[in-house]
Amino acid sequence: MARGSILEGGLTRVPLPRKPENSPPKINGLQTEIDDPIPLPVSRKTPRRRRTEQAAIKSLDGGIKLPAQKRREAIGKIRAARQPSREALRLVKMFHKETLKPEREIDLSAAQVLRVKLIRRDGGIWPPQSTCLADLEHRIVAGISKAEFTDTAATILAIPQALPINFRKLESRGAA
Repeated sequence: MARGSILEGGLTRVPLPRKPENSPPKINGLQTEIDDPIPLPVSRKTPRRRRTEQAAIKSLDGGIKLPAQKRREAIGKIRAARQPSREALRLVKMFHKETLKPEREIDLSAAQVLRVKLIRRDGGIWPPQSTCLADLEHRIVAGISKAEFTDTAATILAIPQALPINFRKLESRGAA
């Protein structure tokens, strides 16, 4: 026993092992490399934070149906937010506004569709309907709302025909 032991009757001081010369210095109790960037602290989420995030994600899923990519982005924003519940509500409102499209403006193609519908149903366009269609086209150019257009179209489709359908079909073919 070279270092001296209690059995030999003497205690000798045993030197502690020296740290190597090339070991990195300790800063604030953490061992870091000088050339490496400063390590970021590892943040662990508390159970309360995890519950809040899960509740926010549930409210996001319950509020609006999102495609997979947008849902992943929204969840990332929720997890990074300071207040996840408010962020979820904000995202639901934002995505809801995106899905609401402004009322489509009525153009002349809508009048053409109505004209085709009349031709297929009645075999042609007859004087009371043709006058109403011309008036409708002028109003479309002037700018009418979708509700006005649907009301006028329903009125035009409801105009009774003076001629029987057999005669109208024959006349549209040119056989009468």
